[in-house]
Amino acid sequence: MPTTPVSTHPRESTPTSRLPSSPRWLLFAVLAGIGAGMSAAAYHYGRPDGPILYFGILPGAPFLLLAVLSLVSRVPIRATVGAFVGSLLAIALPYGLLLYTLATYSGGGANIGVGLLLLAMPVYLPIAMVIGALFGWRLWK
Repeated sequence: MPTTPVSTHPRESTPTSRLPSSPRWLLFAVLAGIGAGMSAAAYHYGRPDGPILYFGILPGAPFLLLAVLSLVSRVPIRATVGAFVGSLLAIALPYGLLLYTLATYSGGGANIGVGLLLLAMPVYLPIAMVIGALFGWRLWK
């Protein structure tokens, strides 16, 4: 009587084998923490009557989206990290300039360049994330 081979590997015999691996959970925790921290910092240091999109949602939303994508096993970790770097650069520039302007403001005219960078962020942020994901996917082996 022929017998079928039984797998002794613990991941194959457990019903929870579809869960993401440990590096994915770690990346999820880091990206979710960065996203929540950046949204909280922008909300705290932003204008109290400012738009909630730019001073609450937009600084942390890409990182929360990447945190969720990091749990998907079909998305390579290197592409997620590349998209993180791209979005971090795209967000750090305008918000860093905004905080610098707030810290060194001595009266006078408004800094129109920072305002235009913030207004255009919903357009160039996804582009920076895709470029970062492509660089991470192609260059990081």
